[in-house]
Amino acid sequence: MSFKAKAIACLVITMLFTGSVGAQIESSGLGAPDAWRVSFLSEKDQSLPEESWSASGLDQLLSLFEQINTNNLTPVEQMLLRRLLLSPAIAPDGEDTAFLLSQRARLMFEAGYAAPAAQVLSQLDDDWEEADPEALALDLQLVLGRTESACFEGTRELREGPFWARLRTLCFALADDAPAAELSLELAQSQGVDDPWFFNAIFAASDSAPKKPEARFDDGISLALSIKGALEPPTGPAGLTRIDIAHAIAKTETFSPALRVPAAGVAAEAGLLDAETHRTIYAALMQSEDYMPTSALEVALHTSLRDPDNTEAKARTVRAALQTARGNAARYAAVSRLLLSDITALPASETTERMAVDFTLAALAAGALDTATKWADALPAEDTFNRARLKALLMILQANPPSGDTSADITT
Repeated sequence: MSFKAKAIACLVITMLFTGSVGAQIESSGLGAPDAWRVSFLSEKDQSLPEESWSASGLDQLLSLFEQINTNNLTPVEQMLLRRLLLSPAIAPDGEDTAFLLSQRARLMFEAGYAAPAAQVLSQLDDDWEEADPEALALDLQLVLGRTESACFEGTRELREGPFWARLRTLCFALADDAPAAELSLELAQSQGVDDPWFFNAIFAASDSAPKKPEARFDDGISLALSIKGALEPPTGPAGLTRIDIAHAIAKTETFSPALRVPAAGVAAEAGLLDAETHRTIYAALMQSEDYMPTSALEVALHTSLRDPDNTEAKARTVRAALQTARGNAARYAAVSRLLLSDITALPASETTERMAVDFTLAALAAGALDTATKWADALPAEDTFNRARLKALLMILQANPPSGDTSADITT
């Protein structure tokens, strides 16, 4: 078990053993909902006991939170972290409760749960790691496409500072008020905004720029402005370091498939994108007449799309794509989910039985026990080791199926 997995498991176990099962609470009553007691989980996800936080030691929770790494998690680790962060809870006692809530919001943000993070951050009064919680909450609203709400909340009163100056200018541009946007740009400069790209993108949004800049995706303002101005994505890597922005790009059909594909990969590895949507984005990329696959995964998907009846070619290319994804648990699980329909449809035969181990492991990674059982049964009789270990694993999983879905399905 990796260090980050141990940190997540240790935190969950600590909370479970110190708390008792309680009913899910959606809010704390009249007025603004208590950020601790709001459930961000879907109905099919089982929440942790609501007393989990309050019965745990504050110092211990803070220490464990600092050790959690949200990158490259397996589906099970993603499920544990999702339940840990998004379950309703009673706040623990102590003077640093607000700081613990900010750390919970930080992990939500890093894991790509933009809507829950925005709601929690909007209720924090103190600065969060040198950032304004309200500003970051509005930035996340922009990422989620809630531009009207973000502009309404962010421009109700005049606030100074680079973020607020950029936001006001963006909102004028989104409202197609070019004169106000240009005047706001001048005021933004006096408040510390020194970003040539931003200035050019504002003019591009009103079709008054001689040459449009490339799109940028480093925050919600740049994302919203890139969409408004129909800016072309960078010719090189898009620099999709934020999961929530990658998820938003993957779901935005106005962006080119060439940009949506890598964004979808980031979102899928975080467990935020379902396999059907993921395949649809790849299919859009492959519709071009001059398209040529550039990876083992694209070869597999292209073969399935263009030559679906060629069983041998499909099996060979799917296996190659799975093997290429090994070494990164999150990527392997995402690729397995993406190729699951092909793995399920392939017939068990003399041609495919030598690939049965790969297909069984991929089906397990995708959470498809029936498909995994099919391929475990197809293993050659002489492969006694793999038959024994995989069938034993399947017996354990079938007797104790995981509750909830390991793919993300959260309230947004």
